Order: sequence, then C-alpha cells, then structure tokens
Amino acid sequence: MKKHAHSPHMRAEGETLRNYNGVLRWSVASVQGRYLQYCRTFGLKEFQTSQPREHVEGKVRWIYPIMESIIEGITRGDRACAEIGIEFIEEDEHFVFGRILKSNTARALRRFELSEDQKDRLRTRIATMLLDGYVPHECKRSVPTVWINA
Repeated sequence: MKKHAHSPHMRAEGETLRNYNGVLRWSVASVQGRYLQYCRTFGLKEFQTSQPREHVEGKVRWIYPIMESIIEGITRGDRACAEIGIEFIEEDEHFVFGRILKSNTARALRRFELSEDQKDRLRTRIATMLLDGYVPHECKRSVPTVWINA
C-alpha cells in the first residue's frame, strides 16, 4: 500500500496558506536540514540553501515545492542537491506535482556526473518500478541508458 502525503493548508489570522511541500521527511525544514548535512559531508564550502518559491495574492499565500529549487541546484552542479534528488526519485510517497517534479529531477540528474553508488541506487529504483509494473511515461524519456546499462 502506498503512502499519500497531504500538503498542509492552514488558516492563520485570516490568511490562507497553500503549502505544496510534503510533510515530515519532505517538509521544507527537513529538506533544508538534509541539504546542509550533505554540504558538510561532501565538504562543500560554497553552498546555496534551497528555498521554496512563494507567491502572495491578497490573503492567500502559496508555497511551492522546494524540489523546484533542488532541481535548479542539480543543474548548477550542486552535489548536495543531486543527493536529495536521488532520494526523491527513490521515494514511493505521492507528492503534489510529483510526476512533473520527478521527471524534471531525472532530467537534471542525467546531465550530472553521478558516482557509481548513485547510479546503482537509480538502477535499483528503476528495476523496482519495472517489477511493480509502474513506469511513468516521463521516466521512459528521462532515464539515460548509462543508468540502465551496467
């Protein structure tokens, strides 16, 4: 049985908050914390903490998925963002905008120089999806053959 994440939508003092981030492990604070941890692990001195895009219109505030910022980091060559991107692809949980975010993450990662361990993790995820009979159309176009051909 797959877990379903629900984005928190809260009202505070007349404001409506529409937060399109996950909960627990995929909340903004958790992703930012893991990012800083990976920066320390990889010895990255110059890093850019990922921030979700926000939009306010009247009394409604939208907080878009922090994964958009992580994907931008992957395209800039940020190793910490790449690690979070791989974790995101490995995740079975459903997310708001999840299909497009996972597709964009896979596209960004295919241009990134991955370690053998990272390639193995992606191969394992792809194989699991194939065995489960679930391969999104976006994934078919996004998965580089270098990940599949071992």
